[in-house]
Amino acid sequence: MSRLHSWLLLFVVWAVIGDLARAQEDPAPGFTEPYSTVSVATTETGLLMTLNVKEGDRVTTGQALAVLDDDLQLSHLAITQQQAEGQGKLNIAQAEHALQKRRNEKLAQLAQAGQAHPEEIERAKAELRVAEGRVLAEEEELKLLKAQVERARLMLKKRTVFAPLDGVVSEVIKRPGEFISPTTPQVVVIVQLDRLKATFLVQRTQREGLKLNQPVQVRMIDTEEMIPGTIEHISPITDAESGTTVVRVLIDNRDGRHRSGEKCQLEPSPGPVASERLRFPK
Repeated sequence: MSRLHSWLLLFVVWAVIGDLARAQEDPAPGFTEPYSTVSVATTETGLLMTLNVKEGDRVTTGQALAVLDDDLQLSHLAITQQQAEGQGKLNIAQAEHALQKRRNEKLAQLAQAGQAHPEEIERAKAELRVAEGRVLAEEEELKLLKAQVERARLMLKKRTVFAPLDGVVSEVIKRPGEFISPTTPQVVVIVQLDRLKATFLVQRTQREGLKLNQPVQVRMIDTEEMIPGTIEHISPITDAESGTTVVRVLIDNRDGRHRSGEKCQLEPSPGPVASERLRFPK
């Protein structure tokens, strides 16, 4: 091999080593985003009558966000409640049953004295069974009516849109008076900001040594603040074009100090030599 070829080979080796060293030393770039983003929708259709929130409002799980028109549901609930509270038919059936029961008791006493005809006794027993059946039918009817009341209450409740999680309203999609259809059921968008996700594109050499639930340090670009985080996700797929892997870090943001959309870096731990494998603090 000529001296020129040797120098060229050595130059290439140095260049590769330099690139690897720089890749190992450089922090992985990334950005913060809400831990979750939910487009709150309803399965019901109709006019949006009331909107209880606006953009920027903080909401809690189960909070009523909006109400659709519910006149029909209110009317149906009132009717079923009135029917379920009606005891007239049941009272009549119970009175008839009590009368037939007393009649059978008297006939039983007369039968012991030999003063009752067998056919009359059998007829009385049959009428008692019929009376018992009527009482049972009326009780089952009342149970059915009470079930219909619960169904009517559920139908009324479904006309209200509730917050599925604690968060902040980032967008209002529907305004009062607008129609909500099956194709556009979304009402508002809620983002969860008490926790943030920091998403990084990590090189292969940087990815080695990372593992789930590992504590790491995240540097916020604008403030130069170092904040702790925990690796929540390491993608099993490496992008073929860039050679990077997506790594997501969970950041506690209950104090609200950090905003979504900020640029950040996943910082390596300092090593004794530049060519050493990239390490992250444990």
